[in-house]
Amino acid sequence: MPTNFLNPWRLLGYWLLSFSMAILIVASWPLIKMEGLYQLNRFKQIHFVIEPKDIARLDPHFAELIRQGNLQIITPVDTNFALVIPTIGLNAKIFAEVDLANEEEYNKILTQGVAHALGSALPGQKGTIYLFAHSADLSFNYSEINALFYLLNKLKVGDEVNIFYNGWRYLYQVTEKNVVSPTSTGFLNNTGEERLVLQTCWPPGTRWQRLVLLAKPKYI
Repeated sequence: MPTNFLNPWRLLGYWLLSFSMAILIVASWPLIKMEGLYQLNRFKQIHFVIEPKDIARLDPHFAELIRQGNLQIITPVDTNFALVIPTIGLNAKIFAEVDLANEEEYNKILTQGVAHALGSALPGQKGTIYLFAHSADLSFNYSEINALFYLLNKLKVGDEVNIFYNGWRYLYQVTEKNVVSPTSTGFLNNTGEERLVLQTCWPPGTRWQRLVLLAKPKYI
């Protein structure tokens, strides 16, 4: 038997490594759960819709899924102001007019839902609607609330994004998806048209870059 097999320092190192990995798994469990549920729903071919009439916009090959009951209805958490993204099963309250210059204010809001930037447009108005949320809390205080945009990267061009505002439903379609530097603000320029910007830090749990999705109104 090697003389260092039971070396107490080696055993301590193994124990510390195992303990650290366990802490990381426990802390990251909400993110692991979100990723796992997303992948499970894809495997089971579960599709989310907001209203039964939305089924009519699905491709014909979904007919069998309808017959099998693989569609789930999402009821908006708040029809006064909420964001619903069926592709990733997101259903979150939006808090209006959040001051980007007040870090204390927006950090508090981001533990409760999605933030709408002060001075940006509102649904139905000409201009840029700017919404932002965490992809993962930088303090490792992960939860499904403070990591609402964790799955935002799963969206593709063409996916639908819904905003409920004052009881009305506004439908948008993703047109661009980019990773930009933290200092990049060109996506906020006023184009004179209504458009939606969804932004979060990227990669999750860092502030290295920003994931930005642009969407335009889709009329049905």
